[in-house]
Amino acid sequence: MASISHPSHSSHYARRGAAIYAMVLLLAFSVVGAGLTLVTVQASERRILQNIASAEQADILARAGAEWLMRTVEEDANWRSTLTNGVALAATPATGLSFSVSLTDTDGSLSDDDTDQVTLTATGMYQGATHAMSLTASPNAHHALTYAVVAYDDAAFQGGTTISGPVYAADWIFRYSGDPTISAGAYFESPTGGHIESVFVPADDQVPAMTAPTPDLDFYISQATTISLSSKSHLRGENLTPTDNTQGTANAQGIYYLHIGTKDVHSECSS
Repeated sequence: MASISHPSHSSHYARRGAAIYAMVLLLAFSVVGAGLTLVTVQASERRILQNIASAEQADILARAGAEWLMRTVEEDANWRSTLTNGVALAATPATGLSFSVSLTDTDGSLSDDDTDQVTLTATGMYQGATHAMSLTASPNAHHALTYAVVAYDDAAFQGGTTISGPVYAADWIFRYSGDPTISAGAYFESPTGGHIESVFVPADDQVPAMTAPTPDLDFYISQATTISLSSKSHLRGENLTPTDNTQGTANAQGIYYLHIGTKDVHSECSS
């Protein structure tokens, strides 16, 4: 008679144990893989946040550099001669923080024309991040040019004079030899301590004191047409403009240098 054999219980349990071990091992690898992925994502997020922070810091440094250069220009009346066109100035406010700034004139020269526009470029650097910015600016005229007459001492007006625009004087505004004619558009200002004669109205003798402009006279003289008064007793009735100069060739920019020696100058304006 044939015999029937049954698998042993130990062999059955061994196969089940191997299967369970394989599943546990696979699960362990899955958990490790997920853990590694999570760590990688977290590290990437940290790097992204650090890069964002560095980029923001670089942006702040660029803006700080631009403001620093604008303040430098504002405080230096001869900045067009002091600075070199397109040459960067670098600064390191603190360890790891730096910026560079430069000014570029539209025609390649800062010093040839003080009415030229300039482009300000500022670059901020922080922990490998760089941010650059630029802006184009036009020079502002000195506040004195908003007045028809500016005197850093007294302003005296002779009788018969017609005043049609604003007048500023650091000390007295007064008349002599009769009354001037005051037209619409005229007004009179002096700082605290100044004196404005009562016929000059409207008036304000409490305005802030105005600092005299300090232009680079060498620049203007180099652009000017010279008129020498050494051989003349006076120069009267002249209308010096970019197209008119009875003493010689007209200056296209309307800049004239009166070489007066020791003579006095009396400026008259008539309509």
